[in-house]
Amino acid sequence: MKIKNREEWEMEHNLDGEVKEMAQLYIQKGCSREDSLTILSVMSNYKDLFLEHMMAVEHGILAPDDSDKWQPLKQGFVCFLAFACFGLVPLAGFVVYYAIAGASAKSSSFTVLAIAYGLTVLTLFIMGLTKARLTGSDRVLKSGLMMVFNGTFAGGVAYLVGEGLVAASA
Repeated sequence: MKIKNREEWEMEHNLDGEVKEMAQLYIQKGCSREDSLTILSVMSNYKDLFLEHMMAVEHGILAPDDSDKWQPLKQGFVCFLAFACFGLVPLAGFVVYYAIAGASAKSSSFTVLAIAYGLTVLTLFIMGLTKARLTGSDRVLKSGLMMVFNGTFAGGVAYLVGEGLVAASA
């Protein structure tokens, strides 16, 4: 909001300077000086459009879409569902393991952790692939691997902190 207020103030007090500043950005992208000044001079007659354009081109900030006031709630609900569903995958692995091996099965903690980690890696990789597909990225494999790396790092740190707290309390 600070950036938008500053840009509004600059438009009100130095519109020609803002047009020239934007023209430099157009020139850097290959537009001629004359064409960029023509385009931006016309656009500057429409204050809201010019402000929105400056925010996007100069600062990379897109105006919010006010057409759907429920969008943040929808996004939060989808995020919650994804977290809950994907978070249940390692737990489901334990349930299936003990259902197959039997309730009295003597398993090492390594086996149980290996199953949980294997399912978590698979889930994280699928999440990374899905993210790349939904965002239109052509780096699908890289996205999957980065998700696995980030998830493994975050999980490892959380595990070490937990172990450190247990050791400290003993």
